[in-house]
Amino acid sequence: MGSFERFTTKAHFNSLKRLVLLTGLATTAVKLLVTAAGVADAGGSPLDLLARLPASVADLARRTREAARHQRPHAHELARLLETHAAILGTSAIDTSGRLATARAAARLLDDLERAATDTMLVELLDAAELPTEDQAVGRSTLTAAPLVQTLSRTRWELLDALGSDPDPEAGQIRAELARVGALNEFQAPLQPALEKAERDAVRLLTSRRPQPPPPPPPPQPPGNGDEPATLALDPDAITAGAEELVGRLRLFAERHPGRRVRVTWQAEP
Repeated sequence: MGSFERFTTKAHFNSLKRLVLLTGLATTAVKLLVTAAGVADAGGSPLDLLARLPASVADLARRTREAARHQRPHAHELARLLETHAAILGTSAIDTSGRLATARAAARLLDDLERAATDTMLVELLDAAELPTEDQAVGRSTLTAAPLVQTLSRTRWELLDALGSDPDPEAGQIRAELARVGALNEFQAPLQPALEKAERDAVRLLTSRRPQPPPPPPPPQPPGNGDEPATLALDPDAITAGAEELVGRLRLFAERHPGRRVRVTWQAEP
């Protein structure tokens, strides 16, 4: 049975639907289906019509290989990044369902489609592929792999990792919400907005508790007219005049020498 007959056999017609969902080649595939439906409305058989369009199906198979060749590197890199950051994203290498398992399945399927030697093998691979989730989820993972790889590559993982040892309950809530979305398929919950929100929340939380810098030291006092202490000599009359007179002399002396130390000593001179 030729490759085109595979597409036009009811048992393998699911391949055409899968091709649309998994590779995003809707334009060519849907054109076939719409044309077939038009003939069916006129009393003909859609399968009979498809039997007359082998060139269109061959073109569809060619485009499938091209799409697989283009999407395959992104799908593999997505699976690698999801595994690298599994602890934060709530995924695990042993998962049999969820975002990481779907990304791996999509990468394997694209490998197989690119290596398919004939159109017949391509159709059979599409029809027989065992996927961990519904076709729409695998297709969504494949078609969003490239932009999601960019998002994962520029995410500041050190901020999200720091939340793991933070005792603040809000830190745990940020991580838990990101892990919830990360474990789900892209078809169920887009990861990019969840990553961006978690990063913003982490920055806000961590910077809000940053220690405030100490106040600057007071400005230095203006220097005096020298480093040596000023000296005041008192005659005996000033000493015997009483404490009030003595303090007044000292105050006046200090005002005449601003910023300088005043040393008070007693020494009897001959």
